[in-house]
Amino acid sequence: PPPRRPAAGRRPCETVCFRVPTSGPAGSSGMGFARGFGFSLLQLVVGLLDLYTWVVVIRALLSWVGPDPYNPIVRLLHQLTEPLLAPLRRLVSPRRLGGLDLSPLLLILIIQFVRYGLIYAVTQPTRPF
Repeated sequence: PPPRRPAAGRRPCETVCFRVPTSGPAGSSGMGFARGFGFSLLQLVVGLLDLYTWVVVIRALLSWVGPDPYNPIVRLLHQLTEPLLAPLRRLVSPRRLGGLDLSPLLLILIIQFVRYGLIYAVTQPTRPF
């Protein structure tokens, strides 16, 4: 089948990532350099948050199989996630939950909250009070 074309008035990234608000007459994007750079920066931050979410998921899955703690990949995952998981682990102690560590789940929820908050804050047009 032929490749799908984006809807009229939308660029291909808008259909995949998130909708970029436009201003100006119909058919013009109204996107200046600074605004385009800001949205590119937003996409980079959102991508990094998504990547970090997957790092947390992989670390949680690896904790179920008990990998070699001296494996370089396991050590890297530990170094990347432990600074954020340790405070959450103190907040929701696995000892109180019968050994069940919910800190990765809580961290993923916080990351998603920040991710969607950033997207909403940047992509919503400002409203007068």
